[in-house]
Amino acid sequence: MQDYMDLDVLCMMAHPDDAEILAGGTLIRLKDQGYSVGVVTFARGEMGTRGTPEKRDKESLAAAEIMGVDAFINLKFPDAHIENTVENREKVVRAIRDYRPHLIITHDANNRNPDHSHVSMLVRESSFTAGLVKYETGQKPHRPNKIMFAMEYFESKPTFLIDISEQYERKLKAISCYRTQTYNPESEGLPTYIASDRFAREMDARFRYFGAKIHRDYAEPFRTDSPMEIADLVEEVALRGLIPGQGRN
Repeated sequence: MQDYMDLDVLCMMAHPDDAEILAGGTLIRLKDQGYSVGVVTFARGEMGTRGTPEKRDKESLAAAEIMGVDAFINLKFPDAHIENTVENREKVVRAIRDYRPHLIITHDANNRNPDHSHVSMLVRESSFTAGLVKYETGQKPHRPNKIMFAMEYFESKPTFLIDISEQYERKLKAISCYRTQTYNPESEGLPTYIASDRFAREMDARFRYFGAKIHRDYAEPFRTDSPMEIADLVEEVALRGLIPGQGRN
């Protein structure tokens, strides 16, 4: 993995495991398609019930290796204290200008975890600020073309769904790197929702549900605020998610 390189896609999430759980299949699919992908995590997870920041650092790197991402950094914001401030926006602007992505994937703002909501707004506002020529950081200005918001606990109607059926097993393998955080019968520690078998089963059900919406095994949901152009109406709309018994034989 490299630092400070031009990327096609940059996934910016609050905590270790957020990128893998919310968008891991999509990130792996992008790599399968030949695109350059990076992950920026804001905090090290030091407020997590289980594990330590040092263990999370190692788990994050292991997961990044499995996903095959080209770059991974942690901004080391204080966990459970991420705020949308002028000072913090400069740090995010610097990361965006370091990697100059076409597309950013981040949290949706409607979220029960304040860190996730604040990261969503930080990324949205910093993406605009990063394009201001007179906003001086010693870097070239850069504004991403699009921002995608990953849905999680609170749902809204997705703009589109990404088929991750072929990537799902690798997504699970990346998530399983977080052995101190996710379901692990051999791990000792206080019980948490994310460390329970229920979370694992509900996560599987969630991505199966969205997959069923497009007649695939698994899919990840995303939302965008801005409209997107469709160049080939037949190829991109009519011939997606074909069902037996519909269309031409």
